[in-house]
Amino acid sequence: MTMSFRFVNKGEFPQFAPVLFDLLHANMSEIAPSGYCYEEDREVWMEAVVPAMEKANRQVVLIDVDGVMAGYFQYYTTVDTLMLEEFQLKRPYQGSGAFGALFSWQSAAAGRSALCRGLCPQAKSSLSGHFRAFGAAADGRE
Repeated sequence: MTMSFRFVNKGEFPQFAPVLFDLLHANMSEIAPSGYCYEEDREVWMEAVVPAMEKANRQVVLIDVDGVMAGYFQYYTTVDTLMLEEFQLKRPYQGSGAFGALFSWQSAAAGRSALCRGLCPQAKSSLSGHFRAFGAAADGRE
């Protein structure tokens, strides 16, 4: 099993949005159904998420397994916070180690982002690479 990760280009997000929603809806319908129909849930999600993704600090990482989109990771950063909004995997890939592989991937990519500050001084040395890879700033600069 080969996993790969890639950021969604902001300009392409509207084309990925329906696929991401379908995955989210399939997973959430099993664990926490909203009580609304698919179309109502989709409309509410699209109205909220598509405009939110225009913000620079929001990102989506696609998770591919053997060339097939298996899931996604949606998050945003502030100066000192990495907020995990969604981590969704199709059922066959749940338990596959994708979450750990995602953090290994972004740790390797840590050098391409801004400096990072962990959530507390004790965590800074061990977590700084993780936060830095996702775009959190270390010294108050975004």
